[in-house]
Amino acid sequence: MDVERTLPATYGPVPFLKSHTEARPTMLPARLVVRIADLHARLRYRRLVKTFRDTLGYTPSIACPRSYNEKFLWRKIFDRNPLFATFCDKLACKDYVAARAPDIAILPALWTGTCVDDIPDEVLQGDVVIKQNNASSSNIFIRNGAYDRTELRKTVAKWRKGTYGRHKGEWGYSQVPTALFVEPILPSSEASPIIDLNFACSDGKVQFVVVYLGNENKKGRLALHDADGRPTGIEIALKPGEEDRLLTDFEIPAAAFPIAKAAAERLSEGIDHVRCDLMIADDRVYFGELTPYAASGLARHTDQRLAESTNASWDLRNSWFLSAPQTGWRGLYAAALRRWLDERAADGGG
Repeated sequence: MDVERTLPATYGPVPFLKSHTEARPTMLPARLVVRIADLHARLRYRRLVKTFRDTLGYTPSIACPRSYNEKFLWRKIFDRNPLFATFCDKLACKDYVAARAPDIAILPALWTGTCVDDIPDEVLQGDVVIKQNNASSSNIFIRNGAYDRTELRKTVAKWRKGTYGRHKGEWGYSQVPTALFVEPILPSSEASPIIDLNFACSDGKVQFVVVYLGNENKKGRLALHDADGRPTGIEIALKPGEEDRLLTDFEIPAAAFPIAKAAAERLSEGIDHVRCDLMIADDRVYFGELTPYAASGLARHTDQRLAESTNASWDLRNSWFLSAPQTGWRGLYAAALRRWLDERAADGGG
């Protein structure tokens, strides 16, 4: 079978089949294995490939990913790190963080269960939020104990119409049994807002920090800071008309930032790439979440230097897929991919 001819011409060649210094295969079987892995990914995950192409404007290299966004797509298709399921479970993640970063605060679960009708009325007094454990943005904020139980049922029913992340290829969420829980809302005000810090980390090293300031749904103001918490001056891609959301010359509290950064570094150790979300409230650092599929891998970098440095720091050789034993064709592909990554690293590629 001529595997090369089975791919649509629009997809272009896989790097392993190119004859240039960036990808020099040493054995024909390795080329064939990579080509088959790429073909498998394109045929089985056509929707993910189309979404990638429609969003980012180019056809991805899947089996031999080069760019930051391609690495996220590769992760969705090939990497089944069991820790991703832990990260996608907001309840299990609390225990994970408590064991690794005991010096930061973790909001307690005031109640856990599966049915919204089982939440005691006394738990919903004051300022609290109802969350689903295996989803993103599935939150019901209750202020001053004001809520309508019927509306709560309707909202939770909408959450459960499908498995979160399935259509995006975010495997980790599908591995988590669905539950509900209630947390207290951190107090904030215009004078003392909560500072959300999203640390992009690669195996214990912070690459950059996105700072959110404004409200609990992350629709407030934001800025991009470097690994040491300094403003970069790099503008973040926003929707037209949202330019006023950009923060300028914002300084992260000096006392809290080192604590937050150290926690992000510890939490990301041993993970090839993960986003660690922490919060600062009244100079105290709180845990937010760990995200293996940041922006579903479709975020645009507006600064080429940032894109290149972040991409270079993410070494797929540290991924679970290339660290744990793989069987069958996956084992053959893992060996071939590692060989290509080794050659690419030797040639100075990221």
